[in-house]
Amino acid sequence: MMKLNCRANNSGRNSLVLLVLLLSIGLLSQQAYAAADDWKIRIKTSVGSYNSSITFGEFADATDGYDVVYDGPAHTAPAAIVAYFDRPEWGLTDTKFWYDIQSAGLSRQWTFYTDSNLDGQTLELEWYFSNVPADYHITLTDSSTVQSIDMMAETSYSYVSGDLRQFTVTAVKPTPPSLTISDITDGAVVNSPDIVLAGTATDAGQGNSGIASVMVDAQSANGGVVFGDETAQWSYAATLSEGVNVFTVVATDGSAYSDQTTETISITYTPVDLDSDADGLLDDWELTHFGNLTSSTGAADEDTDGLSNSEEYTYGSNPNNADSDADGIEDGVEVSLGTNPSSGDSDGDGDSDADEIMYGSNPSLGTDTIDSHRPYTPVLQQVSDLVALEGHVFDAEAFDDIDILDGDYLAVSQWQISADQAFSDNAIVLDRQFERDSAAGAGSELHRQLTMPSGVLMKASQYWIRTRHQDSIGLWSNWSTSMSFNTVTSDPNDLSEDGIDDRYQFEGFVDTDSNGVNDNEEAGIYPVLTAAFTETIGLSPNEGEIGYLSVINSAVIAEDILPEESLAYHLFDFRVTGLPVDVNNPASVEITFYFPDALPSGTKWYKYDAATRSMSDYSANVVIDDRKVTLTLVDGGTGDADGVVNGVIVDPSGPALPVVSTQVSTDETPDSGGADVSATPEQSADEAEVVSSVATAAGGGGAGTVDLVFLILILISLYLNVYRCRKA
Repeated sequence: MMKLNCRANNSGRNSLVLLVLLLSIGLLSQQAYAAADDWKIRIKTSVGSYNSSITFGEFADATDGYDVVYDGPAHTAPAAIVAYFDRPEWGLTDTKFWYDIQSAGLSRQWTFYTDSNLDGQTLELEWYFSNVPADYHITLTDSSTVQSIDMMAETSYSYVSGDLRQFTVTAVKPTPPSLTISDITDGAVVNSPDIVLAGTATDAGQGNSGIASVMVDAQSANGGVVFGDETAQWSYAATLSEGVNVFTVVATDGSAYSDQTTETISITYTPVDLDSDADGLLDDWELTHFGNLTSSTGAADEDTDGLSNSEEYTYGSNPNNADSDADGIEDGVEVSLGTNPSSGDSDGDGDSDADEIMYGSNPSLGTDTIDSHRPYTPVLQQVSDLVALEGHVFDAEAFDDIDILDGDYLAVSQWQISADQAFSDNAIVLDRQFERDSAAGAGSELHRQLTMPSGVLMKASQYWIRTRHQDSIGLWSNWSTSMSFNTVTSDPNDLSEDGIDDRYQFEGFVDTDSNGVNDNEEAGIYPVLTAAFTETIGLSPNEGEIGYLSVINSAVIAEDILPEESLAYHLFDFRVTGLPVDVNNPASVEITFYFPDALPSGTKWYKYDAATRSMSDYSANVVIDDRKVTLTLVDGGTGDADGVVNGVIVDPSGPALPVVSTQVSTDETPDSGGADVSATPEQSADEAEVVSSVATAAGGGGAGTVDLVFLILILISLYLNVYRCRKA
């Protein structure tokens, strides 16, 4: 608890505490109001020096989600506006009121008149918006001309006054249609290039305006037009290209605003390997090595090395070369499993010939001989349940090598995760290698395991995983048998399914880039709360889009790897998608961060790798300009946690601020009221930091409601200490 100098004037101190307490409550109330998702439209009519105005709007506290405010009664100037509502229960026309519209329907309408006292003169209607959501449809209809004006696109409307003129303002919140894709799931792998996408689309309960079209990659689907509350049973035939195919399906309703719903689906086409002559050899392999499909068979041994052509295909060796890897040992000898020519040790290496030949070596790898063995193929530990999207630990059975008794050990493990069982280049979503930490000891298992970083796996998806081991002399084992697994059906931290962690999502008005536009309505900028829920930071990529966004609290990171600097904002965990894929020229992206305050000189930028349980200084790839930070990342590069060039970058990182020591003054400096508010000698540095926090919460910008609640708690603490002092 904070200590106070009890020699101060208690009466003056009580007044000061009470004043600040009342001020903080006022600020809290003001912020609570400001956080409400309210909007208004003010319409003003003017001619010459006369004008009159009326305001319509919506407030979040309405029982049905809609409130209206009306600035009546109308002015008595010649250019007066008179408003009324079509339903009497909505309110009176001669009083000022603020009430709920308890009405059915999806739109809200306000009708008003302009006076005819200025017959023949030009009047102008002007309107001003406040916090109107960008996705609202708001129109002004002139009943005399049956003309409708898009008020979101225009700012005024002029007309020549005559008889009493009637106008109607209609505010419609978009209600896009429902759209489903059935039969084929997102991420599916198929072996045929010809598919049919199908599903349903309806506007039932969304306005009942029917479906005007269903488009697949800008092409019309069959059956994509229905009326009213009917359901469209649409379909679209497509031919896949080898690899990943992404389709975009857009359903448009029949309303005047053509509201749309968009769904995407990814389908991987993996052709079935062909063996047209059924000789056990794939056509492509036969053509590569023999130039035709008829001169040889799977049972033949063209190079007389003891391996049939089918075995040569299996081991990846050359059927026309008896020693494919030129290591001086024929291919057949290297893979002669089960052959035991003797029980001796012909090469004197301590391993019997039987053991060496029973194990065999790789006929396509010159460094893998019967004298120096590659590790045994690792065996994956099975997964018994759905895999979480982050933090799951994959592992294999213990490292094994015939040379392990001679001091051989696991030096490196490599892990791959693919969206298809064939591990096609364009389907691999993670490819990482983990080196042994010499300080951890030869028996450490950490570099054998894969701890899943966030942002790599997608929910409700099927993947395949495999691993291989490298020994201490650099020889790799074969890849393990791949294992399939499925991910959880939903992300518990993103129940809204918008890609942003619900815990750190800010939905009110925030303008982190200071351009006057609400970040939540501005394309390309993504606001996120800090781990302390007190401030909001904006992210904006110059290419691609943010497909996943969360925050990593530094408290969950092992203390021994934390930097000496302060992770005041903790770490930002995000996934950038939609980048072009080119393994020869990987895409780079710049992420701009907007912080609430300027970052101090000496600030660094650190990356966190959950897979290796390590942090690294990434400051060389960051430009800091006051409160704006530009971070450069490269697909598949050191800044990408998935380790593969795949059009996706996964990055957990954040700023590390220099630590500044706090000097606590013990001098007594009376204020103008005679109250001594200085720290006592007993006051600790931690308590001084709390005092600083109070000052920041009271005067700093960008603090959320949590700051003010914290401030009130501190003030209560102050008051209790004052009471204790007075009792003393």
